[in-house]
Amino acid sequence: MAGVPDQELPAGGQAPLVLAKCAEMRGFCERWEPGGPGVRQWEERAAATAGWTE
Repeated sequence: MAGVPDQELPAGGQAPLVLAKCAEMRGFCERWEPGGPGVRQWEERAAATAGWTE
């Protein structure tokens, strides 16, 4: 990625990192508005990311 320093990625590529961030953001949205649209959006993003093949 442009502007991002090189770093070692865990086995499995970037998907585990993105899934962890999705879970973090889903938790934030759940605390802010339980069951709200932000929660559903992050669940959808996590589901899409889980389907990545690298």
